[in-house]
Amino acid sequence: MGIHDLTVRDVIYKEPLHRKDRVAFIHGDQRWSFGRFAEDVDSLAGAFSFLGIKKGDRAADLSLNSYTYFLLYGAAAAVGAILVPLNWRSKQEEVEAVMEMCTPRVVVVEPEFCGMAAEVKRQASIWTTIAICEVNHVDDEAQAGERR
Repeated sequence: MGIHDLTVRDVIYKEPLHRKDRVAFIHGDQRWSFGRFAEDVDSLAGAFSFLGIKKGDRAADLSLNSYTYFLLYGAAAAVGAILVPLNWRSKQEEVEAVMEMCTPRVVVVEPEFCGMAAEVKRQASIWTTIAICEVNHVDDEAQAGERR
């Protein structure tokens, strides 16, 4: 199996086999290990499944460039959904236009964009769920691995 034969899901679950406690992501003063990342992806994929998100559905993401984006990318891949990243610098009208074109089943929003997302939803009424995602735990195992 060559690197071109791997899926996103393969990569997410392969790394913890060899580097479970090693730091995978750093965002500000927070760190997440490869193992924690795989667990978080599983958890979010389970939430997507609970919401009825399945292969071919679109999940939009209105978040800053952060750990959240990678979680969403992995979870969408796990359930076969298509992630539609929205530019957080866009004007409301631009976000509305993208939403009307992609018709997501779910929109995951970081707290700082809740106002815009609620207004887009009110104007367009085109998706079913707004999920507010805030990831702010520190992975103690990754912190320990960083010191090794």
